[in-house]
Amino acid sequence: GASMEGDKSELFGINVFKLREIVPMPSFTKPAGIKAPVMGMVNIRDQIIPVIDLSSVIKEVLERAERHEDGPLISRLHSV
Repeated sequence: GASMEGDKSELFGINVFKLREIVPMPSFTKPAGIKAPVMGMVNIRDQIIPVIDLSSVIKEVLERAERHEDGPLISRLHSV
């Protein structure tokens, strides 16, 4: 998809077994006090669905991994 600024284009993958349908991007409502990465809410067939900026979520995850903020993965601990 294209960014809202129109200067970038990115592709994302999603597990198709969790996908219900693909629809053109509707206009969305941005409630007061909403925080990133949630951009707003849409009403599709009387179901309220959050609109999330996946590029910002993925960017944050990658940045945290680069800074090693998630810590080491411990698979087995024999003693302390």
